Amino acid sequence: MHRKFVAVFAACLVAASLSACASSHGPRSSAPSNAPSQAPTATATPINAADPATWIVSETGIGPFQLGANLKKVTADLTGLSADTKNCPNPRAAFFTGTDVGIAVFFDSAGNIVGVDASPTRPRGLAGPHTALGIGYSSTAAELTTAYPSIERTDYYPDGSFPLYTVKTASGSWITFSVDAATQAVGSIGVWPGTRPPYEYCG
Repeated sequence: MHRKFVAVFAACLVAASLSACASSHGPRSSAPSNAPSQAPTATATPINAADPATWIVSETGIGPFQLGANLKKVTADLTGLSADTKNCPNPRAAFFTGTDVGIAVFFDSAGNIVGVDASPTRPRGLAGPHTALGIGYSSTAAELTTAYPSIERTDYYPDGSFPLYTVKTASGSWITFSVDAATQAVGSIGVWPGTRPPYEYCG
């Protein structure tokens, strides 16, 4: 099935599985400005590839999923994640699920990671990937905007059901946070070379 944008991916993981996602939303909104913001940066905290709670979200990626890294090499060293083998017509997208986290990865013709999104596989409250300022799945929209005052909001869907908040990093990558408008909770976090994730994951 098609997968649209990180918010729908996250909602489907919590509700059931990735295959429950369907693409039915409207046109994209305008991209945020190119003004740099105070973006999350990595810390010296050791990363345990098997424990998403230790994964730091930074300008270079999420935990072991770093921009530019070879996806096969990354996943060869991971435990606790299983590949989603459900049909996806996009040959440059891969999906992985674990007890606490779902990962969507995009890669280039050489197999190197060019974008990554992490979404919770269980309801809000679990520990998972987080920024150096502690923003993660347990964070609220208010906490997100307080931590990053210059973050920009872009309503990805016309109905505003999953607002997208975007931070441009000093290195030029973009970190995106989708928020569930109903619960005001962060639903997924992505790191991308552009202003936003792909509108269609499998389109």
